Amino acid sequence: MAIIYKEHANFKLALEYYHNSLRINRKLGLDKSTARNLNNIGNLFRAQKFYEKAISYYREALFINTKQGYVSGVSLNHLNIGRSAFEMGALELAQEQLIKGLSAARSSKSEERIPYAQRLLAQVHISLGNLDMAMHYIEQALRNSNKSKNASQIAKNQVIRGEILFLQGNVTEAKLMAEEAFEFYDSKDDLEGKLLNVSLLLKTTDQAENAAQALKYALLKNKLHDSIYSVQNAQILSQLSAEQEFMETKIGLEKRASEESMEAERQKQNSMMLMIGLVFLDIFSVIIVQLFRKTSANNDNLAKLNKQIESHQAALQARNEQLMRVNDDKNDLVSIVAHDLRAPLGNIQGLVKHMQKDKAHSKDQVQYLEMIDRSCSRLIEMTNAVLDMEAIEAEHLNVTLQKLDVVRLVKNLVSEAKNTASEKQITLKSNLPDKDMNIIADQNFLQPVIQNLVTNAINYSPTHTSINLNVASNGFKTIIEVSDKGPGISASDQKRLFSPFQTLSNKPTQNENSTGLGLYITKRYVEAMNGLIRCNSKVGEGTTFEVEFESA
Repeated sequence: MAIIYKEHANFKLALEYYHNSLRINRKLGLDKSTARNLNNIGNLFRAQKFYEKAISYYREALFINTKQGYVSGVSLNHLNIGRSAFEMGALELAQEQLIKGLSAARSSKSEERIPYAQRLLAQVHISLGNLDMAMHYIEQALRNSNKSKNASQIAKNQVIRGEILFLQGNVTEAKLMAEEAFEFYDSKDDLEGKLLNVSLLLKTTDQAENAAQALKYALLKNKLHDSIYSVQNAQILSQLSAEQEFMETKIGLEKRASEESMEAERQKQNSMMLMIGLVFLDIFSVIIVQLFRKTSANNDNLAKLNKQIESHQAALQARNEQLMRVNDDKNDLVSIVAHDLRAPLGNIQGLVKHMQKDKAHSKDQVQYLEMIDRSCSRLIEMTNAVLDMEAIEAEHLNVTLQKLDVVRLVKNLVSEAKNTASEKQITLKSNLPDKDMNIIADQNFLQPVIQNLVTNAINYSPTHTSINLNVASNGFKTIIEVSDKGPGISASDQKRLFSPFQTLSNKPTQNENSTGLGLYITKRYVEAMNGLIRCNSKVGEGTTFEVEFESA
């Protein structure tokens, strides 16, 4: 009904139906339909030139579509805000919103909205006096509308391109554009489009050399003005007539329905009162007797149960306090031991590396020193992991979120990891964009996250395979992806993959050491930066880890 009233220019009744639909959709939690209603209400206000009111509804729809990830709805809302801002003369807002709408339209691959957005951007740049940018956008719009073979879009774009050419002083080519568009508009009822086309033809026709043709266009322009004015007057009269008829019908129906409802309600109340009175008298005496008996017995039982519950609660509380003290003591002991071990281990490893420089050692001594060095590295790694886990569980992570370029960070990490990969004859590949790609994260925590995923991929990959690192963004979220051709992870292992001290069924291909804490710490770091981590794996087909952050 709202669409029918809108087509007959009865905006008031159309608005009433849209608002009724909006209330229902909000009550049912239908986000997509709610956003569509808000957009339609905005269209009604824009048609009546209430631009600020229209923009407020478009923005509310945009918020819902963005929250739910409806990219098509996001593009439509941005474009409607941009068009409203352009029509009210807010050119900077129009340009900002139309660029966002064009980006979202490209993401959703909308063949209709891409040239529409480009044409509106061209018109904005004409108003700003940026004719080169205007020509850039309108030529893109023409190419895209030609691809989709949308004759209406092509004609509108030709008129705008002709207008730009005229402003640039290229009257001849501007007239050719207008004449090509006129062939389309000559058989159509698009009065406003036809008026723009005829206005351009009149401007590009030399009145001295071709007075007859100029007169023809001038008369046609006046006729189109009159037609548009007549249509607008007819719409106003139609709206007034429809509103009066609707209100008369509505008042009559409401009055009749009210009278019938009141009579039915009176009869219903009389019957109910009589029935309730009779039933109440029959059961009241029985209920009173039963309640008295049960209340007395229940009070005794409740008193006993309350005492038992209080006793159990006191015992549980004491036990919980004892367990918490034991757990705190355990954490303190682990932290102290790990912290105190790290310095001596570092000293031992330093002495071993100093001794390894001496070439006078025997072959056995060299092997012993290498074993001590590896054991120290292993113990230092475990100590660091325990300290990291203790900091996580104590919620002592000092995360500072800021904008950083993830492409540069991944490039550096790939460069650092290539030597380790080449030792196992593994190829490390990266598919990174040429431009910067910013996310909201903390470099001190993001770097060990990616390092751990790459190290795991190297440890679990067979020789002569490859590991791929990809970075991609949809404008809202950025995903870092690490893929390997390893043995894959079973479904049962995936369920406990991010838990601490887990031993999985697969082993590193060269028996590399594992603390069982790496992926647990990685997940907690990612979550501390408001990110998400996912694992996609099939046994025998390899594993892909995805880390997702908000784009900046």
